[in-house]
Amino acid sequence: LESDPTPSDVYNEAKPFAFDYIPIEKRSSGALKTLKVILEHLTTEPEEADYVLKYIADIFQNPRSNPQVIIVFKGHVGGVGKDTVNKLIHALLGGSYVASIGDMNLLFGTYNPVLDGKLLLQCNECSSKQGHSLWDQIKDQVTADQNCIREKYLPNKWQRNLCRIIVSSNNPNPVPPNRRIGMFQTR
Repeated sequence: LESDPTPSDVYNEAKPFAFDYIPIEKRSSGALKTLKVILEHLTTEPEEADYVLKYIADIFQNPRSNPQVIIVFKGHVGGVGKDTVNKLIHALLGGSYVASIGDMNLLFGTYNPVLDGKLLLQCNECSSKQGHSLWDQIKDQVTADQNCIREKYLPNKWQRNLCRIIVSSNNPNPVPPNRRIGMFQTR
């Protein structure tokens, strides 16, 4: 609801989030209750569900910060809501801020345009082989101050690293355990 503070002689390239503001008197708590149920299925303890909820809320409340923590949802079956959380955040923020990839080489390969301007990147169905072989690059990505965006036929560009990573996998060991990881076993 704030007006744009950018001076008229400066081009503002910021893109607004996709959601529409709903005044307090018209808000419904149903969507939040549904999200909490999904998070209960993605975690095993109420404290874990609360942590993930706060992690998600922080994307909206503090988009200019990076907590330098990877969320990992380890499932044993499909259909528990791992993709649903990403789709919800995508619907609220918009496609210019959220992406989902099935191959980590799209992030760590020669070119990485998928990282350009992202606040959230989901590595979907992460294999243990990729998660372990690319672990040093994953850890570096999470803690980097800046991202170098490499696109074919374009000069590299640098931008502040605001991208949070969520890894979803049905593999028992998608990434090595580390202090930078919030690993949650789904129910």
